[in-house]
Amino acid sequence: MHKPPRLPFERDCVICQQPLSVHRRAVADTCQRAACQQQRLRQQLQQRSDLLRQWRQQALDWQHQWAGEQTAWPVAVLPANERRLSNLPEKRRRRFRDHLLRVVSEGAARHASHS
Repeated sequence: MHKPPRLPFERDCVICQQPLSVHRRAVADTCQRAACQQQRLRQQLQQRSDLLRQWRQQALDWQHQWAGEQTAWPVAVLPANERRLSNLPEKRRRRFRDHLLRVVSEGAARHASHS
């Protein structure tokens, strides 16, 4: 039996290659099978882990390039805000600053405990 050509917006599950329903195409790149969703989650977690490892290595490379081997800088990943910049109320700026200071303090404390 001849299948009609696929439309550009039709997609398959990235794990099992079965066609996705209209609803699934709108919300995910996997079908509704638990095994596919679990496998995709494992892939995404591994990708994030690899990316974090790459960023840490890049930070260490920069550290060696700029400061040489004598200086040991702690490496920390700080939260990023990719939204368009705008003036925020003082209360929100203060909360964000306090959060960043907490993150930096925790990283410094963790670094000090490992030294």
